[in-house]
Amino acid sequence: MDLIGKLATTNKGYKYICVMVDYLTKWPQAYPLRTKCADEVTECIMLFFHQFEAPKRILTDQGKEFVNAVDNSVETVVGEESVSEDIERLDKIKAVVQDNVRKVQESTRRRLKSGAPKPDFKVGDKVLRQNVRSQQRKGGKLEANFLGPYIITALQGKSADLQGDSGAFFPKVNVDHLQHFREEKPRIP
Repeated sequence: MDLIGKLATTNKGYKYICVMVDYLTKWPQAYPLRTKCADEVTECIMLFFHQFEAPKRILTDQGKEFVNAVDNSVETVVGEESVSEDIERLDKIKAVVQDNVRKVQESTRRRLKSGAPKPDFKVGDKVLRQNVRSQQRKGGKLEANFLGPYIITALQGKSADLQGDSGAFFPKVNVDHLQHFREEKPRIP
């Protein structure tokens, strides 16, 4: 990219030429300018960007025109466009995510209201406790889904106190994390 001029003034008042070359195709592009002000040069650069897309870097002869004013002007225009595009894209993504969350919440609400039988626990029942830790740990999918058996020692609303065979005590376990334990009958061949 380079500015050529001061040339003889044309009928329309142009005195300079902004010349840019696409580095890949070697296609030259020339734009007439009335002045070398940053706004006019930035307008030419943006026209070039729209035709050949924005380059990773702009090569110039580092003339005094490019040092500050044009660089700042181009960065402002390109920055505003890219930020506005990012915001629009994020708004679309947010709308999709909110729609998916709403659908999942509705399906969960329907499933819970469907009247699926809830297990009825009593003190003294043998139960298995859901292994919540396996869901939270990386690689936990290889661990058992349920642990136990445990014996229910107390029930209070939606929580139960459990005691294991080894004497381990688990207070206030949510009954949604429990499942009845069924002992396997021994197989005699």
